[in-house]
Amino acid sequence: MLYRNEREAIAVQQKIAILFNTTE
Repeated sequence: MLYRNEREAIAVQQKIAILFNTTE
């Protein structure tokens, strides 16, 4: 996927990490 900037990519990765952390 292409992101507008690195900060947007990091924000998405953080959201995914939170989802994984809450799932466990």
